[in-house]
Formats: sequence, C-alpha cells, structure tokens
Amino acid sequence: MYIVIAGGGEMGGELARALEKTHDVVVIDRNPQARERFASWDVKVVVGGATDPDTLREAGVDRADLFVASTDSDEINLLASLLAKGLGAKEAFCFVGKGGYVEVLTDPRTAEILGTRIDRVLWPQRAMAREIVEVILVPWAVDTEVLAGGRLRFVEYRVKEGGEYVHRLLSGEKWPEGVLLAGVVREGTFLSFAHPEFPELILEPGDKLLFVATQKAFSELAAYFTEGPGVRRVMVIGGGNVGFVVAQGLLKRRVEVVIVER
Repeated sequence: MYIVIAGGGEMGGELARALEKTHDVVVIDRNPQARERFASWDVKVVVGGATDPDTLREAGVDRADLFVASTDSDEINLLASLLAKGLGAKEAFCFVGKGGYVEVLTDPRTAEILGTRIDRVLWPQRAMAREIVEVILVPWAVDTEVLAGGRLRFVEYRVKEGGEYVHRLLSGEKWPEGVLLAGVVREGTFLSFAHPEFPELILEPGDKLLFVATQKAFSELAAYFTEGPGVRRVMVIGGGNVGFVVAQGLLKRRVEVVIVER
C-alpha cells in the first residue's frame, strides 16, 4: 500500500515505523528536522503543511491507498483529511483529541453536507480510557481487553506468592465452561499448549495466565482470582479527555468517582 501520514510526531512516527517495512510510506511534517529523525527508516519525508494542497500533491495523496492525519491539531487533521480525499486518496483516517468531533463526524448528515467523508475518525483517548475502566473493574487482573465486538474478553492474571495457584499443576486445573487458557508467560517466554513443558507445568510465583472467555464466563473466571470486595470508589487525577471518559465509564458501573482538577 502507498500510505501518506500527516504529522511526524509521536503518533505518526510510531505508525511510520510499524508500516515502513511492508508498505510505501510518506510522512508530511512542517519541521525540516523530520528528515533526520526518519533517516534510518525507509520513509520519504515531505516538509510542509498538511493543509497545503501543493504539499499534499508532492506527497502523492492522489495515488495514496491510505491517508492518515495524526498531527497534534484536530482542526489540521480534519481539514487535511478532507483535502486528501478531495485530491484522490482512497481512504482517509483522522485522529482527534476532542470527543465532540467524533460524534459530529460519524453522523451521516455531516458526510452528506460535506459532500465527502472521512473514512475513520480515531479517538485514541477513548480507547485508552475504556481500557483503564476495564482494568479498574477487574482489580486483580494484570490486563484485560474486549474482543470480537464485545462477545469475548481477554484477561491476564499473575500467580502470586502464597496465592491459591502457586506450585499447582496447571493441567490439573479446571476452568469455567466458555473459558480458554491461551497460554502462560514465564520470565518473558510464552508457553502454549504446543510447548513440550506445558502438560507438566507447575505454576510458580510471577507466572502470568492468559485467558479468553465469553462475557458470561468472564465473571465466573474473575471469581476464581478475586480477593476481597471489588472497587467501589475511585479518585481520578485530571479531568481532561481521558479522565472525563474514565469517570463516565465508572459512573455507568455504579462506582463512586471523585475528580481532582485544577
């Protein structure tokens, strides 16, 4: 794919690094020093403004399979995405930091008025906030994710020193119906069912158990590892985009929330 990324900062840089080995990547950035930052990667850098049609043409958006606007300005990202689509980009992805933009831009009426549309509006703060909420609500988990459009849950638990599962034979454990033990991480090494040591694996402190469960079975699995009552009160430091969405998510789950904000 031919991919044009507007903005060579933290977000755009990570995208370019992830994509440059398998795709043709062009980065647009106002700062001439961007050429030095990307010198070791197979990335073309075009110096200029992402909302300048001449700069977009120089970057080749007319033949781009994908245009990604990832500058630190929502307004620049929105205008650049619309211009890129107008100049011929097949798809345009736009990163925003303000939740209000997501609501407006995903409304079909907005696309009709604009006469074109941004294919995907991405709000990374919302994804981060939702992940924080899920981790808070499963306090004994190391990590948890929602999969398959909400039908499945991934969850990771750590075997604790003195805990119920330490020094027990893993193959002898029985988990609720609808739960799949995907594997174990021991000292940074992932051990799956195919690993020769797996059948005789004795759980040790620090081992991480990785599960995939249906939503129904998830609560049953969580009960296996829960120690004490769940979280009922949460203090959120900072009422910005992430803090606001975290508070919203917790309030929907009937958790008491206090926000500390200057």
